[in-house]
Amino acid sequence: MDQAHDTPTAERSSIRSSFAALALRLIMPVACLAGGLVLPSMILEAGRTVRARGPGPTAWPEFMLTLIAALSVIWIIREMITWRMSLRNELVPGPVETAEADYDYRKAVISMVLVVGYGWALPLVGFALATAVFITAICLLGGLRRALVIVPVSVLGTAVLLWVFMGLALMPLDRGEGAFGRFSLAVLRGLGIY
Repeated sequence: MDQAHDTPTAERSSIRSSFAALALRLIMPVACLAGGLVLPSMILEAGRTVRARGPGPTAWPEFMLTLIAALSVIWIIREMITWRMSLRNELVPGPVETAEADYDYRKAVISMVLVVGYGWALPLVGFALATAVFITAICLLGGLRRALVIVPVSVLGTAVLLWVFMGLALMPLDRGEGAFGRFSLAVLRGLGIY
C-alpha cells in the first residue's frame, strides 16, 4: 500500500523537477524573443520617424531583430518538444534512447558576452577591427584552431561585411578613434570603398 502512495509522489516530484529544468532551458530563447520584439521600437529616438522611399536606415536592424524573434520562437518550440519527449520517456518503463544533444550553456554565455563586447568596442576600435576580432573569437569558441582557416575567414568575412554595409548600403559605420580610425580608413581605402 505504501508503495502505491510513493509512486504518484515520486512522479509528481519528477514532473516538478522537469518543469524547473524546462524553465531554465527557456530563459535564453525567451530573452532573445523579448529582445527581438521590444528592441525594434527603440531603434529610433522617441517621436522621430523616418519617411523615405525604399527600406530606409532602420530596415536592416529591424529585419535582423525580426529574424531573431522568429528563430527564438522555433527555439522555444524545439525545447518544449524535447522536454515533452523526455517527460514521456521517463514515464515509459524500459530503456529508451533520448535524442537530446548536450547543450553547452557556458559557450552560450561566452557568446552573449562576445556580442555585447563587440557592440561596446565598435565606437572605440571601429567596425573593421572589431568585426575581425569578433569573427576570430567565434571561430575559436566554435573549436577551430588552425590559423590557416581562421585568418582567411576573419579577413574575408570582414571585407565582405564592409563592402555590403559601407560599399553597397552606404551605411556610415564606426571607424574608431585615433589610431584605430586611421587604420579603418586605410582598410576602407585598400578595399576601394573610400
